[in-house]
Amino acid sequence: MFRRGIILSVLAAAGLTAAYGQEAVSSTHSISLPPAGIGSTETMQVTVTNLAANGNNTNASCTGSISFLNSNGATIGTATTYTAAAGQSVDVKLAFANAAASGTRVDVRAVIAATQTSGTPCVLAYSLSTYDTSSGVTHLYLASAPSAEGPVVISFGR
Repeated sequence: MFRRGIILSVLAAAGLTAAYGQEAVSSTHSISLPPAGIGSTETMQVTVTNLAANGNNTNASCTGSISFLNSNGATIGTATTYTAAAGQSVDVKLAFANAAASGTRVDVRAVIAATQTSGTPCVLAYSLSTYDTSSGVTHLYLASAPSAEGPVVISFGR
């Protein structure tokens, strides 16, 4: 009987250790932005911003990656990883010269992979813009809406 009590005590202690040693649960979801064309003198930029404030015991942090895809759905280059602390923005750019395109225009779609970790504050806002690489003049600006109603599109003339 004494031996059985010791075994149960050891198993109970092991269970408590496992419970305290568990890691936070993470999940990743993708945000696929609509395709946009970039011309031979343009750059596409995706900006992600963490709008969350730091918690009582946990700093806000959004992590993930940003990829650019061609019209066939193939990834252009490699995905760029990001980590955004509370209030921080991260920019990822794709110049036309790096889009592996022929001609003077190519359609590109950006995909944001956002990883949410339980207990870590993260409120991700994002935007996509195209601009003239030399002058910096913006041609297209698309941003996430403050609510879940979808993107807001503002187009500028050329």
